[in-house]
Amino acid sequence: LSYTPLTVMQLKLMADDYPGFQIQTRFDPPHCFSLLIRLGIHTDDTRLVASLLDKIACRYLNYVNVVVSPPPSHDAFGALTKALARHPAASNINELCISSPRDTSQHGKSKPDPSSMDRGSKDETATSEVIRTDALRPLYALRSLCYIRLEGGLCLALDDTTLAEMAHAWPTLVDLSLPASSAPRPTLA
Repeated sequence: LSYTPLTVMQLKLMADDYPGFQIQTRFDPPHCFSLLIRLGIHTDDTRLVASLLDKIACRYLNYVNVVVSPPPSHDAFGALTKALARHPAASNINELCISSPRDTSQHGKSKPDPSSMDRGSKDETATSEVIRTDALRPLYALRSLCYIRLEGGLCLALDDTTLAEMAHAWPTLVDLSLPASSAPRPTLA
């Protein structure tokens, strides 16, 4: 059995199925999914996605869609962005979507308090931790990005400086979608 000719892959990776968040493959990374172009993953922990990306050695990957529920922590989001930045296809990825379904009903919790975002702290009643700019910066290595969507229950702390850095890092960007809950809010001035 060989997965080499596979070009599109959709997976569901759940932490309970992978102790230690390590994904094992039967193939050496140079031969594992070498023609993969599109990757979609639904997960409950972004560390699984990072582990999988380390096993997929394709250089043709140009589309990555990650749905994570519950929303990732700042550190888990940062681990995912670092794995994307070091991937052999980092310079080819032109479409990236990382989303987390909005769910404010779980355990009666609500979104983070926007006033705590500039301090980079986590509201004790929140379902999603504030993701600070340093966790986004590894994505700047994906120089071919045309479409980026960071959506849903993700709570990003963005400002004008971060948006200027994004514009500089992704000169071919034509579509940027960010969660409405981002705070502090960029002025675009």
